Amino acid sequence: PRIAWNGENFGVVWKQYPAGQTIGQVWFRAVSSNGTPIGNATMISNTPKTSDYLGIAADPIKKEWVMVWHAVSASTSKYEVYFSRISASGNVAVQPKVIVTSVDSMQYPDVTFNGKYYGVVYRRYVGITEFYVHLAEVDNNGDTKTTDTQVSLSKSATGEYAKGQSAGIAGGINAYGIIYHENLSILSAGTTTKKSEVFFAQMCSAQ
Repeated sequence: PRIAWNGENFGVVWKQYPAGQTIGQVWFRAVSSNGTPIGNATMISNTPKTSDYLGIAADPIKKEWVMVWHAVSASTSKYEVYFSRISASGNVAVQPKVIVTSVDSMQYPDVTFNGKYYGVVYRRYVGITEFYVHLAEVDNNGDTKTTDTQVSLSKSATGEYAKGQSAGIAGGINAYGIIYHENLSILSAGTTTKKSEVFFAQMCSAQ
């Protein structure tokens, strides 16, 4: 499960397997500040394969929530990143839609709100030795505002493909702060040492 505060209530998302089914879907429910459920739980996704790795962010002005997750495409067998928006009343305002798709798998998204747009980070998986952290920026309808951008390194100092993953994101004024970890080969005094280090990147917003 994941949770976000919209200034009045919490929005909670989780993966649940509907009765009698083996495919997990994304569910949402609003919860008051004292933990009292508001309204009914709502199934948001309806993907042919399990929806997983959820992220949620809130707009404290409009009192809305946005959620992202990944699921495998039925046509390409690659992971895609989905988006949906929930109104202040807990109803689906934007039906689930794919916002990130590629010849590569797009996985493990996270989302934040910067006061105008939503920043979505995720991992682009090219192969077992090659994957990168990317950023997409969308409006509250899930429409792209900036071109998909690679955030993490392309190669290490030794020429190997770097492995950026496990990204988190926070919204700032006209920018995003992004953290992730990178598996690197560090070359020092003729000796190569493999390390996993945490990186920070600041990326500008389209606003």
